[in-house]
Amino acid sequence: QLAARPGHLVQMFATYVQDGVLLTAEDELMDRVAERRLTKITGRVTPPLVPDEPVYKRQVIEAVSFHLLFCWQGHAQEREQMLQLVGGALMTVRLNGTPIYQPKDAVTKLEDLCRNSNFLKETQKGAYELESVPWLQYFAAYHMARSAQARDGMHWHRWLFERVEFTCELCHKSLQPF
Repeated sequence: QLAARPGHLVQMFATYVQDGVLLTAEDELMDRVAERRLTKITGRVTPPLVPDEPVYKRQVIEAVSFHLLFCWQGHAQEREQMLQLVGGALMTVRLNGTPIYQPKDAVTKLEDLCRNSNFLKETQKGAYELESVPWLQYFAAYHMARSAQARDGMHWHRWLFERVEFTCELCHKSLQPF
């Protein structure tokens, strides 16, 4: 119910970008659940990426969620598409302006997001999608808020409120005004 109402993404965005963020009880609960799931290390079949920090995993799933929601309207992606998407999202995770990971790390990160946190899941047809629509919307909204705080947030405000086009950082697709 949290993210299923029309306009809730805009409300979340407006809340998160204000100084002195005040989370609602539902937002705080989702934050705690996400943190716990991103730190869970069970069923690992490949060595972890180094660094294997929840904050970096979260940035990847946020970027992937934004792309899936706005560029693909939440539709599942074939494995190769998802690997390219995760590889692109890995390149957005930076420390002091330098990427932490390489695109080749996408296979490991995809496995991690599927087997450990379970935010990504494989469908019966072998495609990949986010676990649920509320998580998709939640992480997409968080991606917008984090990006607005980390960089010049005006392009986000203009896309949301002034109805101008926006370019997805992962696929460089021009998105219609929000």
